[in-house]
Amino acid sequence: MSESRILSVPTVFVAILSVCSCEYVCFSTWKAKQKSNVYQRNSLFVDNIFLMALCDGLNALWCILNWLPSALTIFDPSKSSLWQYDETVCKLLGMFSQFVGTSSPLWHVLIALSLFYLILGFPLSTLARHKNKLFFGIVITGIVLTIIPFCYGAYGRIKTVGNDSECWINQKTLQLTEYVPIVLSVAFHNVITVIMGVQYCRYKYKHYADVEQHLISRRPHYSAVLSDKMAAFVIVFTLVRVFPTVNRIYGLIHDSSPLWLVLLHHVSIASVGLGDGLVWYCTRKQHSSNNQHLENKMRNREPVANPKGKQLTIQTLYSSQSVDNAFPSDDDDNGSFMLSSDLSSSST
Repeated sequence: MSESRILSVPTVFVAILSVCSCEYVCFSTWKAKQKSNVYQRNSLFVDNIFLMALCDGLNALWCILNWLPSALTIFDPSKSSLWQYDETVCKLLGMFSQFVGTSSPLWHVLIALSLFYLILGFPLSTLARHKNKLFFGIVITGIVLTIIPFCYGAYGRIKTVGNDSECWINQKTLQLTEYVPIVLSVAFHNVITVIMGVQYCRYKYKHYADVEQHLISRRPHYSAVLSDKMAAFVIVFTLVRVFPTVNRIYGLIHDSSPLWLVLLHHVSIASVGLGDGLVWYCTRKQHSSNNQHLENKMRNREPVANPKGKQLTIQTLYSSQSVDNAFPSDDDDNGSFMLSSDLSSSST
């Protein structure tokens, strides 16, 4: 089997799954935008996920368009490619790849930045006030980083391994216009991952008894929900970008990369959207399951007294714990509502 077929078939297959996954995420977040009570309190996160999934889906679409001619040779093994894109089309594909390739990590960085705000206890509403500026900055950055190679006529076909090729930037120095944002985004994600791990360990050992015995926590439940979702996106992005980052750096130093590294690079890039879909689906299912578990648990227990001596019913506790209400409110200036405080105020 030729190198191009080895690299293209799994890449196209994973990219198709990514496109479907991104469609699911976009549709799901679009439905969330129709729920005014959820969207207004959580517009930054919902819009960020929507645009991130859209960008990752376009990136997966580029993977399909780029390697489909080679992947279809499984039906005609005598050829290394069923067709070749002409120079103009290849340049357009290269520009398309550059834009989505530089924009995608920036959308993920915004997720990591939002998580950083929650970890440090800052109100997410502060960041949300600058939502349009942040979104505009990401789009403009992607456009500028796409125009720079175009001004030098650097878009075209490049060889990877054997007879495999891709439409992108054919000058190594200008490939840094994509490498630098990706490496910086991966580094930022790694820092957030370390901070998140430290915070998790501190939270686990400090609040474990309260959560088990009183079903309360000093960390607000809506922040816990958002943190879980954002943390999952951060971790998946960090893992998915490992092999592409290693291969890009290796390619800058050497003339060519090993076949296995190129394969992992292609599949990883194509699977970013698939990771988005899996994270979104699993976190939604997990929080739905947690809510059901909480309701069942409370039905088998006596009402829990809050610190002020007021009785907490199953309905008030469950409604305050629901996923739909577990988003940060723009009216919350300090982001530090306790679950017991919410229930106390609701009962007065």
